[in-house]
Amino acid sequence: MATSDPLQSVERAIGIIEDEHRSIAVVVQGMRQVAARSREATTAPDLKSLERMLTYLDEFPARVHHPKEERHLHRALRMRHPGSEAILREVESQHVQEREYANRVSACLRNVAVGSEVSLHLLADAVGNLADVTLNHIGFEERTVLPLAREYLIASDWDEVAQAFSENDDPSFGDLPADEFRRLFTHIANTVVTEGNRKR
Repeated sequence: MATSDPLQSVERAIGIIEDEHRSIAVVVQGMRQVAARSREATTAPDLKSLERMLTYLDEFPARVHHPKEERHLHRALRMRHPGSEAILREVESQHVQEREYANRVSACLRNVAVGSEVSLHLLADAVGNLADVTLNHIGFEERTVLPLAREYLIASDWDEVAQAFSENDDPSFGDLPADEFRRLFTHIANTVVTEGNRKR
């Protein structure tokens, strides 16, 4: 159902998207911290935390956030402003690229789990590359797609986008129930805080 305040839908939709971007950024920055510590430490690497963070990236941005951007925000922008096609193709290519970098991290984690010392360095490099690609993507999207959407989308478009992203509070994210997903993110956020304190 359309809202009675178009501005409210614009701000609500963009606010949710930017909040989700911040959550994704927290996770990849946390992964970089954990992987760097694993490479430098003499103790066993914290593979469990990295695995949880990869699970988050698989369950949320890959299966929920990116598809909703493409299905709702990008579709509307293509319709209202065909000149945005090149930018949207680039953004969607970046979504695929993020998944490929996440798969490389997953492969490195498997190698480390079987005891390959060399893979600790490869793991840290793979995580660093994933973090760079993800953060650069978020920045690109917020500098290009969101301003274009503000300019060209109409009220009914924003109602649809806001509704779609508001449903991210619904019962499941990918294969994880919402309560389990929230516990996962809380654990990741706590890991990031802990790692940050250790570096001080």
